[in-house]
Amino acid sequence: MTPISNKHLANIISLGFLGILLIAFLLAKLPLEPLILYGAMSVLAVIFYSWDKYAAKKGNKRIRESTLHLTSLLFGWPGAALAQQWLRHKTVKVKFRRVFWLTAVINTSFFYWLYNQQQEKWFIYLKSMFVSLDIYSL
Repeated sequence: MTPISNKHLANIISLGFLGILLIAFLLAKLPLEPLILYGAMSVLAVIFYSWDKYAAKKGNKRIRESTLHLTSLLFGWPGAALAQQWLRHKTVKVKFRRVFWLTAVINTSFFYWLYNQQQEKWFIYLKSMFVSLDIYSL
């Protein structure tokens, strides 16, 4: 039996997390808004990583690592983890990878805390924010 590579482990963790959110939504344990938030921020993270990879190849202005980490911290870490592996970008820099996984742990812990402690208030606020931005009409 071969050990799981870092690439596969990152994909398993990020897709597993998104799968858990989807299952919780389907079981009516989680409203739609967190799924939208994680999905949108993950797409943004993939765009940022793609642009940074392109810029690195072309010698153009790069996206700051702090911006990539902030995107991960603000609910985009599943997409960032997938983009790192798909694009083979930022997978060798140990310091970057450590900070990245720290942002994922912080975000997931924060989300878990919100879900368990402040669920009703936070989700009502998130829903009102989505309504005011008219997200549902897209």
